[in-house]
Amino acid sequence: MQLAPLTIGEFSHSLIQAQLHRIVSLQVNVIEDRDIEPLHQLRVSLRRLRCVLLQFEPFLDLPNGVTERRVSRLCSSLGLTRDLDVLQELVSGSFSTMLGSKTDEELDALKKAIGRERKRAATDMKQFLRSSTYLKFISRLQGWTRKPKFHHSASQPIDDWVDELITPYLSALWLHPGWHLDPISHSIELHSLRSKIRRTRYMLENIKTRCRSDLDIHLRQFRRLQELLGDLHDLHVFDHLINESRIRISEKQKNHVLHASHQQQKQIVSLWDVHSRRLLRLSTRRVLSRRISTHPTKYLHVRVTSTE
Repeated sequence: MQLAPLTIGEFSHSLIQAQLHRIVSLQVNVIEDRDIEPLHQLRVSLRRLRCVLLQFEPFLDLPNGVTERRVSRLCSSLGLTRDLDVLQELVSGSFSTMLGSKTDEELDALKKAIGRERKRAATDMKQFLRSSTYLKFISRLQGWTRKPKFHHSASQPIDDWVDELITPYLSALWLHPGWHLDPISHSIELHSLRSKIRRTRYMLENIKTRCRSDLDIHLRQFRRLQELLGDLHDLHVFDHLINESRIRISEKQKNHVLHASHQQQKQIVSLWDVHSRRLLRLSTRRVLSRRISTHPTKYLHVRVTSTE
């Protein structure tokens, strides 16, 4: 007996269910706030959920208030606490290395100031995670996963629509103006490009099991570029702190530190130039397109199951 092809509805349901399960499982650890990693993972899962909702939006019949824009707002509500965690790590890590032991006193003062802001932000974060706004969203999406609803088009085989589910987002990424701008002097545009790279990577990961060939080499390229732009952004934050005199150091030390930061930025940009040119090559883009194209006999049957 021939198995029925996996439908778009079944496939998208499994993706949403997986991210929702992870989001719910992380909530207790985030509220306990004993480690910064659960909050980071919660934001990652919210971003991944947002990508699923955006990618499969034409096929999903979701409850009122369950939209990718709403997920974006939920993620933003957790952003300040996470940003302060990252800044604290920067001050304790690369900032400390660049400044040296002579500025430990100044860095300690900055760490304490960040710690106070982080404590206030964490209080707001915990209140938000217990709020009716957040809990209603989770409850509505849980209800949908138990009794999912789709538009009629979701009954089509997923393998017939893989190209259409990713090609528009790949095209938008390739055409982003940030690829051709100086990363140091156009930080806002490059931050936007980083978001596009991350979103496209998540969407490729969503559909990679339905593709003709393995996408891991391309996903590693996307991840590497995302990391480089992230490191560059961290150094931009550092420069801002120094220029705004948030760290009290002498003019000589300031010049030395900014010089060291700019040297690191140049090294990152050199790596960015190499990796971005490699990814943007016509041959690379064509290989990725061929690997995305689905195999006509690649059908699997998956039952829709629900988790509480």
